Amino acid sequence: MCTEFNLKIDESTELLDTRIFDSYDTNELLLLSDTIKQSCFEFLFNSHIECCPYCGSIHIVKAGKNSKGRQRYKCNNCKRRFINSTNHLMHWSHLSKEQWEILFYSSLNNDYLSKTAKLVGISIVSAFYNRHKLMYVLNELINKKQLSKKIALDETYLTYQAKGFVNQNRRGISKDKIGIACAIDEDGNYVVHTADRGRPTSSTLIDIFKNTIRPGSIVISDSQRSYHQLMDALNIKWVKIPSGEKSKDGYTLEMVNHLHDRIKAFFRGKRNVMTHYLQGYLALFQYSELHTMMIGSKMFQDEFMKINNILSGVRNKDICPEVNLYKTLYEC
Repeated sequence: MCTEFNLKIDESTELLDTRIFDSYDTNELLLLSDTIKQSCFEFLFNSHIECCPYCGSIHIVKAGKNSKGRQRYKCNNCKRRFINSTNHLMHWSHLSKEQWEILFYSSLNNDYLSKTAKLVGISIVSAFYNRHKLMYVLNELINKKQLSKKIALDETYLTYQAKGFVNQNRRGISKDKIGIACAIDEDGNYVVHTADRGRPTSSTLIDIFKNTIRPGSIVISDSQRSYHQLMDALNIKWVKIPSGEKSKDGYTLEMVNHLHDRIKAFFRGKRNVMTHYLQGYLALFQYSELHTMMIGSKMFQDEFMKINNILSGVRNKDICPEVNLYKTLYEC
């Protein structure tokens, strides 16, 4: 699908100047090429579907068209009817394709929710729900690369936030903090994931890193107790920096410390981000860092198509503290 789509938009991408996303004014999003937008979404909604978005069966047949002229399908397995966009990012919303584009870039630009709502032309509540639908999809895309060579591993902490929870302001690393497990290799690839309240347990660290660290790598970390079982499970070389020391045999944690600084900077200014939604914001942070977006370029079109083609099925009722939307590992 992507190859055919790329050919479709190549002629349109020449209409816009290539500009780095970080320097782009979010108010200018309204001036995106109408030709590119139309090509992108026409291809999305008119392309052929290969499986049922409800049960995954490939036994589907065409079943006429809906009131908007889009092809409708029927699944011979679960007997449900659907169109191309069913259970995709934009399906369970009333936003237009232009509004979704603005919300997408405003979110990547780390705008306040009130600014995003104003740019899109919706309420703050609606912006909140749709941003989480976007972050849910982004969370499906991150932490997929395996880390290799020299890997620095350490955790950072943010204040735990939950409905009805009163922060006791206890000193040190306590249940008032939520741990974020971080690992980064010398090529700049990294994994960030919500861990436990207080210090991460060895079982949580194993769940996070068991499929993301390539055999034969060298892991550099401090001497935290929970790392011992992690290293035994990974069966790799471990450079353990002693407590109170900053390096060992020339190995340091400088790479992962810089990653911690960027995470803290991303959350600076955000007030009362509930820990229940923290993994979604980490996905937004990682996606925006790994994709230096080019407005009007083929890269923009490819990434936006990739996001729209991922099945999510998240509705407003799923975005609440009672639903473990991001499948976080910590226990409340």
